[in-house]
Amino acid sequence: MALKSVCHRVLICHTVPKELLRNAAKARIRRMIAEKKRRSDLCAPAMVKEQWEKGTKEKDEMAQLLQDTNWDKERGSGHSIT
Repeated sequence: MALKSVCHRVLICHTVPKELLRNAAKARIRRMIAEKKRRSDLCAPAMVKEQWEKGTKEKDEMAQLLQDTNWDKERGSGHSIT
């Protein structure tokens, strides 16, 4: 039984890493755009929320952008905090 479990994990690790990364990126974006009750300075811009709510294609594009910028939120926005 243990061998089967190990083989299954190895198979998953080799066949699904891109999907796992995309899902992780989407989860991070979801957390970023979620309403913040106590920290309004952390709220995402309205245009980011609107883009996210457009649909699956846009969500995939935003997730890919986050991955392409090495998970750096500021690098992907074209703006830097000074």
